[in-house]
Amino acid sequence: MFLFRRFTACTTPFRSFSTKNTSANSAKLDRLYELATTVNETSSTIEKALQVKLFMPCCHSIMKRIYDPHSRFYLSSKSVLAYIERQGDKNSISAATPTSLEALLDALSSRQLTGNAALEAAASFYLSYCHTSAQKQIFCRILDRNLKMGVSTKTIQQILRRDDDQFRFPSVALAHHHPPTQHPLDNGEWYASRKLDGVRCIALVNHDDIRFYSRTGRRFETLQKVEEAIRTRQKKKGDGSFVLDGEICVYDEHMEDFISVMKQIRTKQPMDNPVYEVFDLVDTQGFMKGVDPTPFTQRQQRLKSWMGHSQPHLRMVQQTRITSKTMLKQMKDEAAKHGWEGLVLRRDVGYQGKRSRDMIKIKKWKDQEYIVKSIETGRMRMPDTGEDKEVMTSVVIEHKGTPVSVGSGFTLQQRMRFLQNPDLIIGKPITVQYFAESPGENGQASLRFPTVKMVYEQGVRDV
Repeated sequence: MFLFRRFTACTTPFRSFSTKNTSANSAKLDRLYELATTVNETSSTIEKALQVKLFMPCCHSIMKRIYDPHSRFYLSSKSVLAYIERQGDKNSISAATPTSLEALLDALSSRQLTGNAALEAAASFYLSYCHTSAQKQIFCRILDRNLKMGVSTKTIQQILRRDDDQFRFPSVALAHHHPPTQHPLDNGEWYASRKLDGVRCIALVNHDDIRFYSRTGRRFETLQKVEEAIRTRQKKKGDGSFVLDGEICVYDEHMEDFISVMKQIRTKQPMDNPVYEVFDLVDTQGFMKGVDPTPFTQRQQRLKSWMGHSQPHLRMVQQTRITSKTMLKQMKDEAAKHGWEGLVLRRDVGYQGKRSRDMIKIKKWKDQEYIVKSIETGRMRMPDTGEDKEVMTSVVIEHKGTPVSVGSGFTLQQRMRFLQNPDLIIGKPITVQYFAESPGENGQASLRFPTVKMVYEQGVRDV
């Protein structure tokens, strides 16, 4: 497999040949060839776009030069190969070798190099860095401004212009809630793990390029310590391309602190002590398509092999095979004893990027998102002064058509702020945790012991 390399602009575009340049430039050609081959293997335009946008960012600088409608290189691969053949001997080509592919293309497009000087520079790059058939093929395609990916030039230009937050992220595997009175063990082999109270995190690992996203596709920029832990594993296990699925947690002693992780992960400052609890490793193509036929146990074996020993910021979630209903009950009792949020059960089947009954969550408490319809106000005694002040006492949501008042879970600062500016919460989504559904005064559905778990003041759940 090949490694990504990051490039920076060079003030001097050409210099003498070096071993370091050979490795970096040859690797860049390998990455471009891999991208072109992978994209060409799928017929789906959406999957092609996902490959280009999400999994090959290291290739974007070259692709922008190739597909810039206002750019030309003023030579072809045919003319360069003919020039090399005419020279006959590598030593007869005296041009300084370009330090990078970007430097060569910039010199050609700006007409800094023309005529025989352009041919000689391109030939020098070819002879210095193109050692394999794949490297030679892709270099020729670059000069001809066509990577042959089966994607129109217009589509590629649109993909490269589009911001990450405008791009449709692949849907991820989600669990169904399972009634505690029923047992799901009648079909197939099941594995159980602790349900963590953190933030879902998808890590796109493409050799040494590592990116983190929420389940909705929001980019996380605060996980430098997790990134370094993954990079360390990549160096030890050999680079590769795959997707990690798990949760970012912040621990208060031995319990997850959901409020803390939500606050920290949204900032632009590196998180102090994030722990990436990984519960799945999915093939890149399978993740993009939303289907990977590899059974869960095999994916776990691959994850275990890659993970090795746990690190402070990177851990593998333990999976326990459930062999009986008695064993499941024992695990539920253990979850209750330790104060866990619950259990997640996974059937030993392939991966599905959607909500599936092959993945089930068993929780004593449930949670659901609602839109705040209105607020209620009243007087509350201030803990510091003992003075009674007007505050927001509760919000009103709608559960199955029935208004429900939720007053627990707000901080005093939130209550005062939402009283002063109700628009900060009215019409915004909130996550409400509740024990069970219960009949209201008129026999309509209501909630038992509801409490606000999270307020999304930005107007949308982005993690």
